[in-house]
Amino acid sequence: MQPRRSLPHVRRHRNWVFRPGRTPILRSAPNGHSEFTALSVCRRSRREVPILEGPWSPLGSISRHAGQAALPAARPPAARLGTIRRMGHQIAVRIGHVNVGLSTAKRWVHEYTDPASISTSRPFAFPAYDRMATGSGPSELNDGDLLASVLLNVTPKLAAFYALQAMRPDLENRLSQLGDEQLQTLTEADIRSKIALMYEPLDRHRADRRVGLSGTTYSKVLHRKRPGLLPLHDRWVRACYVGDAGPVPLTSSRSWSDYMSLIAIEMAEDIRSQTKAFDQLIAAASEPLTRLRLLDVVAWRSQGKSVE
Repeated sequence: MQPRRSLPHVRRHRNWVFRPGRTPILRSAPNGHSEFTALSVCRRSRREVPILEGPWSPLGSISRHAGQAALPAARPPAARLGTIRRMGHQIAVRIGHVNVGLSTAKRWVHEYTDPASISTSRPFAFPAYDRMATGSGPSELNDGDLLASVLLNVTPKLAAFYALQAMRPDLENRLSQLGDEQLQTLTEADIRSKIALMYEPLDRHRADRRVGLSGTTYSKVLHRKRPGLLPLHDRWVRACYVGDAGPVPLTSSRSWSDYMSLIAIEMAEDIRSQTKAFDQLIAAASEPLTRLRLLDVVAWRSQGKSVE
């Protein structure tokens, strides 16, 4: 009889063991979960069999699918940390529940915006994404704008591109109703109103059970048009803001309008309550970027983990 092997990152339930597939997590759902392919491992045979695709939370929530029993749901979110946080002897920048040493955050911003990175083997998305010239105005979306997510490592499927093309007149009309507001200057009610204005088309699209256009792709198209107001979203933003330790709780169902409103409200509070820290991040950048964009840079580099 062979000795029992331990499997990394495994969630156990009765006679089966669940763990994420090995493919990268590229999509996300508004309930705060990632979409992934799970593997079931029989305890007796140790044979791995792909059994489902569905929402996965590292906190232990997995949706029912094809008769499979659900794992325990995530616990309610913990209380928000204080607005001032120190790590050792230095001040930390708070991004959701993640704390990053200010000197580290400044170094990340400098590296991300350093023109010298363009000629390296692994350049950053700045200035390619933020300064991409498509010939469109701030309330216009041409085909180049609809493909902007490629420069942030999210390649839209053809279905997503066609969906965005179909939405274009409506999105341009909605963009024209927005000014140059900065997220951190708005009230919670105003944030909800403006986020709902821009995310209602995505909710309507996904309500028809059509696939291809994710909220992450959608956010990367919109952000360039209002970089101080409309947040970017990806798995690292989710890791910082959503879950047991974060300010935004997990839930079984939620629209993208509601989800992004909650994310945006927390981002606004982080920026508003750390004015001096974000002033230093602005000074560390080689070219001007909005505070909201700088927050995203730090969230991305942190990968959802606190760093001194």
